[in-house]
Amino acid sequence: MAKSKNSVTGLTVSFAVIIGIAFNEFISQYSTLPQVINLFITFLLSSTIHQFLFWLFSKFISHFEFLLKLYWGKLYLKGYWSYVYTVNGEKRYGAWCIDQDVDGITVKGFGITANRIRRSDVQSLTSLIPRGNDYEIVNVVIPFNQPDEKEIPPESDAPAGQ
Repeated sequence: MAKSKNSVTGLTVSFAVIIGIAFNEFISQYSTLPQVINLFITFLLSSTIHQFLFWLFSKFISHFEFLLKLYWGKLYLKGYWSYVYTVNGEKRYGAWCIDQDVDGITVKGFGITANRIRRSDVQSLTSLIPRGNDYEIVNVVIPFNQPDEKEIPPESDAPAGQ
């Protein structure tokens, strides 16, 4: 989502420009190189610092849950979510795993029937897309055919780690 990346980019560009100006002043005073070479070196240093800081801040924010919550604010959705709905009198259930970092949101999930039979897989194709006052995520749903479906065991019967 562009909005979230802009805040990290703005911060890293600000630091890179400040460091670049300070470095240019330093190199201009103590170097006998022509001004064009000084500016070129300063540009390379500032670009490298910007890329490094962007990578560092992105990893730092994504690593700490508290910072990620502050970063996303009301749009923080990371976690496990479940849903229930009824179609033609049949209750259908599902679960989503929403992962979130500085770059965006990804959704993975599956739908199951009332008999705990897996009926579909879900995978996000996009991150959040602003739409008026809300957001949407485009997903691809892969339905399973009835003969290939496998029953999902209850939690108490499932082996650890599966």
